[in-house]
Amino acid sequence: MANLKAELNQFYGIGSQTLKMFLGACKPCDKKNATKVMVSKFVLDENLFAFFKEPQTYFAYDPDKICKVGDIVLIKELKEKKTTLITHEILKVLYPLGDITDPLTGRKVTNTAFNKTKFRDELDELCKFYGKNPNRFIYKDAPPRGWQEGKRDFSDKVITVQYNDDGIQNRYQRNYGKPVNLKYKDKQLPLFRV
Repeated sequence: MANLKAELNQFYGIGSQTLKMFLGACKPCDKKNATKVMVSKFVLDENLFAFFKEPQTYFAYDPDKICKVGDIVLIKELKEKKTTLITHEILKVLYPLGDITDPLTGRKVTNTAFNKTKFRDELDELCKFYGKNPNRFIYKDAPPRGWQEGKRDFSDKVITVQYNDDGIQNRYQRNYGKPVNLKYKDKQLPLFRV
């Protein structure tokens, strides 16, 4: 098995080198001067002899908050850790949320119904051929992302954590129903609805 692993490492070119840069998606984070980045790595399962996607989370140093939730970013490992959590830094935002560019052709991409990927200029040609849909989103006329921050878009605000009756964090808790006062380890938790 060790011989097989050595052959795989030589074939894929990942011998003793470690990866220093990753491509990942930004996730919500309430840490100061940091952004949470989810990176998907392919890990070899030696029993099935197949690669499977395994998500890993890194905290990247981002003092200017150039990243927003959903952006695709390039991160690089820091030479010295800023804190125990912050181990990487943001090199650049490759694709803002909803503004994906095909790296081979350089054309903008959009998702249509049934999650089919099409180019934006192809959709313009289809509109010329079949006629314009009055409900269609026009990318050229749209303002830049984030223009409604503080008015209707509150993605730049600090994220709050809600708790269940037993004080355990629940990511999927809805804010409906009757208000509940909770105490957890002799501390009063914020009022929320169950």
